[in-house]
Amino acid sequence: MYRSGGRRSMTETSGTARTFAILDLFLRSTDSLTLSAVSELTGLPRPTAHRYLKDLVSWGGLDKTADGRYRVGPKMWMLGSVSDWERSIRQESRPLVSALAQGLHQAVALTTLHQSKIVCVDRAWGSTPSIYLVQPGEEVPLPPSSAGRILLSGLAEPQLSGAFKELDETCAARVSCNSYTGTPTPVYDSEKLRTMVDEARDKGFSIAAGELRPGQTSLSVLVNVPRMEVNLALSLLTPTCKEVSAVNFLPYLKDAAAVLAKKLGRLSRQ
Repeated sequence: MYRSGGRRSMTETSGTARTFAILDLFLRSTDSLTLSAVSELTGLPRPTAHRYLKDLVSWGGLDKTADGRYRVGPKMWMLGSVSDWERSIRQESRPLVSALAQGLHQAVALTTLHQSKIVCVDRAWGSTPSIYLVQPGEEVPLPPSSAGRILLSGLAEPQLSGAFKELDETCAARVSCNSYTGTPTPVYDSEKLRTMVDEARDKGFSIAAGELRPGQTSLSVLVNVPRMEVNLALSLLTPTCKEVSAVNFLPYLKDAAAVLAKKLGRLSRQ
């Protein structure tokens, strides 16, 4: 504990030291932690610990589960993939993601939603090297992507409203910043996105042609694992062309998502 051994009390240390102390708890723990545990282990008062945890969740370093516990979040994946939970998901999903990409000769990506941001969990290239794919742990723009729409469609209404509120605030801040710097700002239409999310929920898939990248189409389905505290999207990315429609791959993508959901369902019960 940080209060013992003659060390300075955590209430006397800098904000940076407090943040590192909290993160260190999760580096040394394979389980999620409660606010009370974080407060006790760091020696921080509960209100102070809660404030730091809230900031870390907002940044993406930690995730807050439905039962109020905290665990390593997607931004920490970018700092070394320290989460046993994340490693287990990638270990279970990688063979399927790779096999799907090789079998269909198309790029495949597995992503998750963190607040109003999409984070890549894993990806595999197909036979087209020009397809744009981000690295695991990196973020994907939410509004123009099919993965974003299908992930939003899997949220309950309170969570969905919260995601749209944060997205509105983020886009408004970006417009303000870009107006100052002279940088072009992509058009974001909240009502249009709502309609697309509703459509994705009704159809069970989402498709975006040339919206994330010119000449590139993405097709996404939800990986529905009820016991997990996180939504996942399985996406296929292919060049946009008249000869081959991305929708033709939908049955294969849905079958793969169902198989992955079963594998992750067993993982969540362990």
